[in-house]
Amino acid sequence: PAREKGQQLMDAGRVYFADGTGLDMRKAMGFKNLDLYCVAPIVHGDEQLASYDFWAVGVNCCSGVSSDFRCGEFNNPHARSGLRLMRDDQRPFFRLAVQQAEAAYNIKSTHPLFFYWMQ
Repeated sequence: PAREKGQQLMDAGRVYFADGTGLDMRKAMGFKNLDLYCVAPIVHGDEQLASYDFWAVGVNCCSGVSSDFRCGEFNNPHARSGLRLMRDDQRPFFRLAVQQAEAAYNIKSTHPLFFYWMQ
């Protein structure tokens, strides 16, 4: 996530991230529109990124009020892959969740890509 930008991987369907990659639960966010659209940035280590472009997503698997992302294989220590979200009807709501995270945590996401987190 630190070396690649979202714009470079626009055609990605499944991404295998390097060892040491995981979810930053401290920057998780949820956006509610009937369903709860949950996002958490995919990071490598603890360094602050210039742009958080890779996001794990899920529906109705967080509370929306705290950083409690529980989507996909969030608790699997061997998970470091993402399967690309392809549903155009959900993408705007995940984007709104990312925009909320940008405002709440003072981070930037220039070109976010959304993935289901898995091993």
